[in-house]
Amino acid sequence: MDLLEQQSKLEWIKYGDDCTKLFFAKAKQRKLATYIYMIKEEDDRQVEGFDQVGKVMLSFYKNLLRKQFTPRSSIDLEVIKAGPVLSIEHQQALIVEFSTLDIKEALFSIPNTKSPGPNGFNSGFYKSLWDSSGPLLTAVVKEFFKTGMIPIFLSATKLIVIPKTSSPQTAADFRRSSCYNVAYKCISKLLCSKLKDILSGIISHSQSAFIKQRELLHNIHDLPRHNEGLS
Repeated sequence: MDLLEQQSKLEWIKYGDDCTKLFFAKAKQRKLATYIYMIKEEDDRQVEGFDQVGKVMLSFYKNLLRKQFTPRSSIDLEVIKAGPVLSIEHQQALIVEFSTLDIKEALFSIPNTKSPGPNGFNSGFYKSLWDSSGPLLTAVVKEFFKTGMIPIFLSATKLIVIPKTSSPQTAADFRRSSCYNVAYKCISKLLCSKLKDILSGIISHSQSAFIKQRELLHNIHDLPRHNEGLS
């Protein structure tokens, strides 16, 4: 089998890019592998056709991502006052406006291989045309931080479904991948850059999530010290 696989790879390397039957057969095979022609609904009824499959997928994700009412308890201000609070320096750091350089660095930190947004443009497109697209992108990002509102076209997200198994049967057998606009990604990165510098000062040392270079393993190392104090 290994020999046959090697021969197949050799044949593809030699003739894969040529305008031959092999090329079109591979292209057709790849196209068929990425199309979803049929799927089963929640009641195990099978439907066929792109329109019907689309309706099943839409219904599944609407139900999965719908808003759910969760009762919330009132906030006890005394408890908040007793806990850690932001210092004046941290408060001032949070309200400092982002510069054009900050936005450019956020953009250039996004790898070119990341998925493009609904408009089809990835970060590499904006990087290569920064002189012309940079001012527009900067204006959009700064407008968000000024108003606190994201336009619908900017927050629009395309969901791409990827099979979890070799033969998916239902919508649950697909993993969703969200394709955000590049400007949306820049906003997220800028917000994270602000928060990462202050979270370590207000989050407990026993909390391992959200803090850079802090892991669950650190909590395990703390257990012997706590036990010594109790004994």
